[in-house]
Amino acid sequence: MNQLQLRQHEGNSNLWWVSSQGDDVAYITRPGNGYLAWATWRWKSAPADFVGKRFDSVDEALEAVTKSLT
Repeated sequence: MNQLQLRQHEGNSNLWWVSSQGDDVAYITRPGNGYLAWATWRWKSAPADFVGKRFDSVDEALEAVTKSLT
């Protein structure tokens, strides 16, 4: 997994998909204050240590997802 892409959900402005090679491998939500990142069933790298942690921005959450891949 490499070359992550981030795209905002079309119908929900508080949700972003993180994709790798065409597969959605994680998502980032904004349930109020802060952002949470979660892995999808397509996540192939272990461990996904970003799951459930609160981040201050979408970029910070994406950085945590990226770090889990390396």
